[in-house]
Order: sequence, then structure tokens, then C-alpha cells
Amino acid sequence: MPKNRFYLYISFLFISILIIFQSINYVENEGFNPSDDGVIIAQSYRLLNGEIPHKDFISIRPVVSAYLHAIYFNLPFPLEATARWFVILEFFAISLFWIFVLFSTFKLKYKQKYNYEITFLSLLLFAFILNLSFYNLFPCTTIDAILFSVLGFSLILSIFKEYLANKDIVKISFGLLFFSIASLTRQNFALITIIAFAFTGFQLFRKKSYKILIICFLIGLLPFLLYLILLIKNDTLTLFLNQMNGRTELFQTGVLAYAKSFINSGLLILNIALIGAVIYYKYRRQKNKTANLIELFKKIMASVVLLYSILTLFFSVIIFFSGITELFSYSFDMFWILAIFVFAVLLLFSLTLKQKTVLLFAVFLSWTSSISLGDNAPVFVIGILASTILYLLFTLAYLTKLRFKYPIKEQKGIIVFSVFVLIVFILSIFAQRKHNYRDLSASELKCNIGEIIPAFGNIKTNPVTFEYLKEIKFLYDSLNAKDKFVVVPNNAAIYPLLKSKNPFPLDWPQPAEYVGNENYLKDKLKEIIGNSEIYILIDKYNSKLMSEKLELIDYNQYDYFNLIFENSEEIYLNSKYFRAFRTK
Repeated sequence: MPKNRFYLYISFLFISILIIFQSINYVENEGFNPSDDGVIIAQSYRLLNGEIPHKDFISIRPVVSAYLHAIYFNLPFPLEATARWFVILEFFAISLFWIFVLFSTFKLKYKQKYNYEITFLSLLLFAFILNLSFYNLFPCTTIDAILFSVLGFSLILSIFKEYLANKDIVKISFGLLFFSIASLTRQNFALITIIAFAFTGFQLFRKKSYKILIICFLIGLLPFLLYLILLIKNDTLTLFLNQMNGRTELFQTGVLAYAKSFINSGLLILNIALIGAVIYYKYRRQKNKTANLIELFKKIMASVVLLYSILTLFFSVIIFFSGITELFSYSFDMFWILAIFVFAVLLLFSLTLKQKTVLLFAVFLSWTSSISLGDNAPVFVIGILASTILYLLFTLAYLTKLRFKYPIKEQKGIIVFSVFVLIVFILSIFAQRKHNYRDLSASELKCNIGEIIPAFGNIKTNPVTFEYLKEIKFLYDSLNAKDKFVVVPNNAAIYPLLKSKNPFPLDWPQPAEYVGNENYLKDKLKEIIGNSEIYILIDKYNSKLMSEKLELIDYNQYDYFNLIFENSEEIYLNSKYFRAFRTK
């Protein structure tokens, strides 16, 4: 099939998704929570107002994501709703690039006409649904980093060509550049970026392409150079290093959490059995290459392939009916299925270096994406995990000619999978309307918060959060507090939505967002509070839980609250949700 027609099919799929989402108010029914939603666009607003990152405001991550998402402010659409549509676009791009990588690396021959296109589009929709449908729908540094990592990886695959044309050199250069951007959106992706540079450098050195190596590295390192110039120019290099060194959760989230997930998995016995069987077969095959042993192994592998395929499909459905704890658990289960199968394939089958690299990248990307105290599970890459598992298992069955008890015909298998994907798509819509990130189900979202602040668009929320936000807007207007009001400890989205500058050096002053910089934050607050007239609204209730219950906030969790109490006067307003203070 001509490429233009194939790309037309992909475009048709994407446009169809947008039309469906728009018709069912997908974005609007996501709900709203005053906690971590809005952190990135709040930083974008600061940058647009000329604030210097790491100096005028604290950021424990590089701020490239904030530069990226600043585009929303130049679009003629409601700010918050636009940000969510952009996330949908990001997840589609992630899924598209990854499925292209899989299909171009593990090339299978299809007997029937259009089977390739149907399989590609079905797997693309499958990956997109699973990548998108969990946890949250707002701009996030992790989502940005995954996008640039996958895009960068898809481009540097040109390194495997025997002879590099000019277009291949351009691809490799920009691939490394995108990896650099990924690590400047979330610094834990520096691990995968270093490996990408090292692997590319080794391959080019092995090819004796020294000039190409220098060119690719210079272009690839350009984002780091520009960020370094920004830091040096603004005399913020030391501040940047201090803020980056605050969080050191690599062992806790990257090692300990995965060890616990492996041990606590319901698939523990099965996973250990497969690892043991692979090692045993590898050992026996070296000793005894009998036809009977190979035939026995093929029968066992056929059962394993079928079982893990069923488990992957099962997890792809059951997660739509699960709470956040189960979601984390199932995402770890999918990770271990992929990791163990990659281990088995690398040990037992002859693959090309490119194929090995793709499989290892999928595992490492999934692991890297989860190194965070907040999102300590591969929840943002469930689609990558599930699609890679299925395609790998299908490839394994195809290449080894595994025989199942009941033969699976290509045409019927593809049709069944396509129907399954459509069912999953429908389930994902119902699940999104029932399970929202820190808000109630869509049927209970009775209030349009765009009525309070038009920049929200038509996003809906529960009545309590609506009244809470309405009170913020009322106090903001009655106090005439533009550019001199702060809401703590949540509500980062308020400042860009109201177009009011935040005088505090942090938009979401939760302890995890300034860890290691406690003294710097207090010093900045003392300076600001002592020299400026500011109205400070402090939550009476834990606004993270507001959609479900009104729970009094524990002020002892926030060490900077005493500084506010001691250096400002309380204003006694008739407010249900806030204590109000004015700096002296």
C-alpha cells in the first residue's frame, strides 16, 4: 500500500478519536482537583512574565516543559482545556512513534491484503487507549520526557544502517537532541539519555565515522549547552544544582519499589518458573541438542505465549475497573511480563542488534518513567508495555512456528484483536467517566467551573470544589488582590488562569516540591513577606480530598506556615474554606 494512503488512515483514526472525545466531552468530564493540576502551566506563566528559573522561583526539575507548554497562552482557546487536549495529542504521538518502531524492527509477512494496516491501526489504538486512560490528564514532565525519548529513539535507529546517508545523519543528530530535551524536562531521564549517547557514539566509532560522531554529538548536546548558557547568564548555576540535588529517591523508587512489586506480584510463581525454565533449557540445549528437547520446549513456549497473551489482555481490561493501588500493581505486573520475556528472548533466540536494542529500550524506558515519589509505577507507559508484549509474543510465535492445540488463523486472529480493541476503547470511555483523578465520576460533576473562571473552559467538577473555587475568585475580587495574592498549599493552576502573578517563589508549595531547599524557601518568603503587601489564603481543609470529604488540614505538615502566621496579620472573613492573612 502507498505510504500516503497509510498515513491517511492514521490521520483518519486520530481525527475520529478527536471527534468522539469532543462529542462526549472527554476533556470536560475529567474533573478537576486543586492539587498538582496546573504546576507546569504556572511555571510557563512565570517564564512569560520574565521570571528567571531557579532564581525567581524554585524548580526541582529543569524547566524545559514549562517552555514547551507556554504555547497555550498564544492560542485562542480556554487555557486549562487546551492543556488537556495537548496531552491527548502527546499520548497519540507517543503511541504512534512506538508502534512504528515495533513494526519497522520486527517485520512480519502478512498473508491477506490489508492485514498489515489493520494490525498496525489496531495496535496503535490499543497502545493509545492504555497510555492515555490512567492517572491524570494534565501537562506533566514525565509525559513530555516519554514523548521526546520515544521520538529520539525512533530517529537514532538509523544508526543500524550499514551506510549512513545525509538524511540518516540528520535523523541521528535530532534523535540525540530529543533525548537531551527529555532529560531537561525530567532529570531522571538523563540516565536513558546518557545510554543513548554512549550507544550511538560506540556504533559510530565502530564504523570509524568520526566526523559524523562529532556532528551528531554537537547537535545532540545543543539543548544542554543552551540551558547551561541560561544558567550562567542569570548566575543561577549553583541554585540549579542545589535544587536538582534535593530529591534522591533513585534507590527507593527505582530499586526497592521494583523488588517489592516482583515479590508481591500475583504472578510471582509463574514468573520465577519461566525464568528457571529458560535458564534450564539454555543449559540443556548447550549440552544436548536433541530434536525431542527442542520440540518439548516449543510446546511449553506455545503454552507460555498463549498464557501471557491472555494475562496481558486481561490486565488491559481489568485496570479500567481498578483503583489507583490496583492500577500501580497491574502496571508493575505488565512490566515484569515484558522484562522476563525480553530476558527469555535475548537468551534463547538469535536477534539482530537492532531488535535487541528496541526490546531493552522498552524495558528501560518503562523503568525510567517510574522513578518518582509521586508516580512510582510505570502508569504512563502501560500502552507501550502492553503493545510491546503482544507484538513480541506474536512475533515469537511467528518466527518459531509455535503450534497451538487449536490453530489460530491470521485473518481471524486479527479480526478478533481489532474487535477486542474497540471493546477496550468503549470501556476506557466508561471508565474515564467513572474514575477520575481525585474527583468524582462524571455523573456527579454537576458544576461548570468555567462559569467562575472562563480560562477553565467547560471543565466540570463536584459541587464542593466548585464552591471552593468560587470562594477563591470572590476573595480575589473583593480584596483587589491581582498580582498580590497566594493560595497555599495547593492551587498552582489559579495564577495562570486568573493571569495574576504569584509573589511566592513556588506555585505548589508541597514539601516534596522544595525538598532540600527548605532554607532557601524560608529566606525568600521572609524577604517577600517583609517587603510586599500580599494576601495569603490558607486552606482550612485538605483540598486534595475535597471531592470526597472535608478533612481539616494538618498545618504541622508545612513548615513555612509558622513563618506566615508570625509575619502577617489574620483577616477575619466570613470564609468557609480559608483562613486569610495580609502581610504586615
